[in-house]
Amino acid sequence: MLSTGEAVDSPKHMSRYAQRMARLQRECSRRRGPAKGRPAPKHWRRSQAKLAKAHAKVANARADKLHKLTTRLARGHEASTTGFNGAGRL
Repeated sequence: MLSTGEAVDSPKHMSRYAQRMARLQRECSRRRGPAKGRPAPKHWRRSQAKLAKAHAKVANARADKLHKLTTRLARGHEASTTGFNGAGRL
């Protein structure tokens, strides 16, 4: 809810990717990670990368929604700049 009374919907970004992330998390938990002093197995690295990519998609979707909302609000509530001497501030 904004100060103007406008209601902003709450996006459910996590629910969109929840099933995929749950499956990837189960896949990662079944893989054996790197042993001490040994390189990580290729399947483990791939599983970790897929899960990280899914988390990044959720984070990027949230950031995109927030950016679009704040941009819309900033453009809709522009301040009048007439009579403003911006050059004189230096």
